[in-house]
Amino acid sequence: MEIRNPVFADHFYPGDPTTLKSMIETFISQAGAVPEDEICGAVAPHAGYQFSGGVAVLSHLAYKDEEFDRIMIIGPSHKSYFWEPRVDNRSHWRTPLGDSEIDQVAVDHLVSSGIVADSGVFDPEHSLEVQLPFIQVISPGTKIVPVIVGDQGFDSCKKLGDAISRLPGKTFVIASSDLYHGYSLDECRRIDNHTIETVLGLDPERFSQELTAERAMACGGGPIVALLQHCRQAGVGSAKMLRYTNSNEVMGVSGGYCVGYVSIVFLR
Repeated sequence: MEIRNPVFADHFYPGDPTTLKSMIETFISQAGAVPEDEICGAVAPHAGYQFSGGVAVLSHLAYKDEEFDRIMIIGPSHKSYFWEPRVDNRSHWRTPLGDSEIDQVAVDHLVSSGIVADSGVFDPEHSLEVQLPFIQVISPGTKIVPVIVGDQGFDSCKKLGDAISRLPGKTFVIASSDLYHGYSLDECRRIDNHTIETVLGLDPERFSQELTAERAMACGGGPIVALLQHCRQAGVGSAKMLRYTNSNEVMGVSGGYCVGYVSIVFLR
């Protein structure tokens, strides 16, 4: 077995397994209702759990009562740039809660569609790892497919979305993304409102254009474009925002650096 070991335990989330599981279970108990419609994917934030865990959990609860062949996590690369999306072809990812198996059938299908198999770019990236403990608690034993996006332009992300739609079986897709990053709470709310409205419009080209024009902001904009393209191919009819907040609201302050967090689910 070739395993990716946890890199961000005790940084973005607790490294102690008992504490980590208890924190996620608390998020679940406080989450409230999730739509009972058939849901094929979600946007989930990837900040430290104390900031965005209460939002991210809603995105993960969307697959709680359905059986999927795999859960794909698409994250942006914060550390390096590359053109083609990458899929990790190792055997497992590990967190303090245990190991999750990578779905090699899905990996092979993605590679045949032109997605590059490359494990090295995943190790320094947190945006995928922070999603995994939620999966291990909410849907233990479900296989995963880690995918990372370097170039967030429309063409490469559309290619990824189309490749996802050709996978056999049922795939739940998590697009890992925070929203606004900056120093104005008012600007955060205004830009995030526009970003969310654009995502809810289910138009991958328009969302990509708004990102390029900097009218929308999302560090995982490319993963969201790929998810929107997959939703288009899958016949998704609507999307719903479940929860929004930002780091200033979480901390109870009105100044300083501010990051936006949202949970959006996509309904068939």
